[in-house]
Amino acid sequence: MQNNKYYEMIKKKFRVDSHSPEENIICLTLLEGEKKGLDFGFPTSNPEYSEVLESQISDLEKGDEINIIIKSMNKQNTSWRFIEINILSK
Repeated sequence: MQNNKYYEMIKKKFRVDSHSPEENIICLTLLEGEKKGLDFGFPTSNPEYSEVLESQISDLEKGDEINIIIKSMNKQNTSWRFIEINILSK
């Protein structure tokens, strides 16, 4: 039996609300779906992030609209990490 480290992967549109690299967190507001308007926090660094992804995260500013692909890091889907970021508008 294969042990899958990630439990769910989703792609959604978000807006950057705040970015605190010193606290290793970026807060995003969901812009679509049934949970539209809810805020979520994501880590700004992770050993599994590529240099390109880390650079994209550090370049994000409040108000940026982005499409992201994220993966859950636990079975409860309470901890997530970035897989891909596409900036829609700055």
